[in-house]
Amino acid sequence: MFGEELIIVALMGFVYWCHDKKIGESLGITVFVSLVLNSIIKVITQRPRPFSVDPLIDDIRPVGGFSFPSGHTQGAASVFGGFAIWIKKRFVSIIAAIIILMVALSRMYLGVHYLTDVLAGGVLGIGISYGFYLLLNKIQDRTRF
Repeated sequence: MFGEELIIVALMGFVYWCHDKKIGESLGITVFVSLVLNSIIKVITQRPRPFSVDPLIDDIRPVGGFSFPSGHTQGAASVFGGFAIWIKKRFVSIIAAIIILMVALSRMYLGVHYLTDVLAGGVLGIGISYGFYLLLNKIQDRTRF
């Protein structure tokens, strides 16, 4: 649920309009870049989903496309991880980590991803978020002078 596009867009909108426009814009850019990169990697790797390889795995929630990296996990890591990076509050970071972990575990439980898929999605999402955080802060520091 937390990795679904509607939840991600809703959180970005909430942050933009109710909390901080700069953070909301940063999350929007981060998620966009993250999803584009995810699509490119999926096309390059073309890893089949677990349920299509192993007949013992039920496809509880049938999905199409390729498996690596997990788009839901990467999206959740981008937006929730990015929010935690910007906010810098321990409580927010813990909640973000729990949500990202729940998304990753649910994708494996549903038989649509391998462990490596969700690990890669999480690392990419948080890495992109942190990279944009550093970049935007560096740009902001340069424009102050």
